[in-house]
Amino acid sequence: MASETFREIKGYGAQDLDSALRHVLDRGERVLWKGRPTRKTTYSAFLIWVFAIPWTAFSLFWVMTTYSLSQTAAPDEGGLRIAALLFPLFGLPFVIIGLVMMISPFFAITVPGRTLNVITDRRILRIVVGWKASLRIIPGEWVTKVDHLAKFDGTGTLLVSFDQPAATGKRRRHERLKGPRRTAIRNLPSIRSALRAAEEMRFNCAASSPNAERNR
Repeated sequence: MASETFREIKGYGAQDLDSALRHVLDRGERVLWKGRPTRKTTYSAFLIWVFAIPWTAFSLFWVMTTYSLSQTAAPDEGGLRIAALLFPLFGLPFVIIGLVMMISPFFAITVPGRTLNVITDRRILRIVVGWKASLRIIPGEWVTKVDHLAKFDGTGTLLVSFDQPAATGKRRRHERLKGPRRTAIRNLPSIRSALRAAEEMRFNCAASSPNAERNR
């Protein structure tokens, strides 16, 4: 989800998502809908193993082979023995990268239990907790259109189109990255209720915008 802000929320865990929400709400801001992503069993996250397993296996083979060769090398005055000892160390970063790729799917499948999606009368929020708790925001005045994809069990995906204003001042060099965008918030429970809340938020923000005030 693209965001106005992406910041840490300190002191909250997976069991404290509602407390974290109360911490980030502005004065007078009303929650129209909230829900955690449904726990869908997905195997797509494990597709990385197609690449991670051979990567890790070859990296381990490199480290073990070069280490064995370094032990059989005869000492010499030219420093070849030292060079041989460096070859196993060269492979260690690749082993670490491979191990990280292999365990990353297990972190991915725990995200739903650590996530709270919220629609207020002013913005769309996503709170994710882990080693660090974070908040992502789409302000309601940015939102230009909301749609959804529903499943037979009532869950679904909320599709949010929004127009992000260009950066100013020191961030003007990133202006080309701003503009119309679209994000999909997946695996939401009660997707039709979430859609109605998003539409209400968009209507409220459009009615209270400066342009609307000038046109009255």
